[in-house]
Amino acid sequence: MTSFPLRLPDELKALAASQASKAGVSLNQYIASLVVAHVGA
Repeated sequence: MTSFPLRLPDELKALAASQASKAGVSLNQYIASLVVAHVGA
């Protein structure tokens, strides 16, 4: 597994964090799941 810094506008990060919280996952897990859904794994 690798990591990299991701720069997001503050408002977008807040929206993503809110959705992650509603889904009961971390922001990292939420973003990773979106990448998998759109790029594949």
